[in-house]
Amino acid sequence: LRTGITSVEFVKNDGSLRTMKATLDYTYIPPITTPVVEAKEQKPVKENNEVCKVWDTEAEAWRSFRYDRIKRISLELG
Repeated sequence: LRTGITSVEFVKNDGSLRTMKATLDYTYIPPITTPVVEAKEQKPVKENNEVCKVWDTEAEAWRSFRYDRIKRISLELG
């Protein structure tokens, strides 16, 4: 995920199958365009090691999936 775009097929919470073009490669992720929130206004983010947060290149937004629901992963080399 950190180099290039990976196709991830997984089962969504509603039971349907979803395929997502995902990446953690910042050459594909646009710079942050939302305003910065003051530290005192931020809510603490609870880390969940069962979930992978990725950039969906087709939806152009952050999405996540659960590791235990992955059905297939494929990537292109070179």
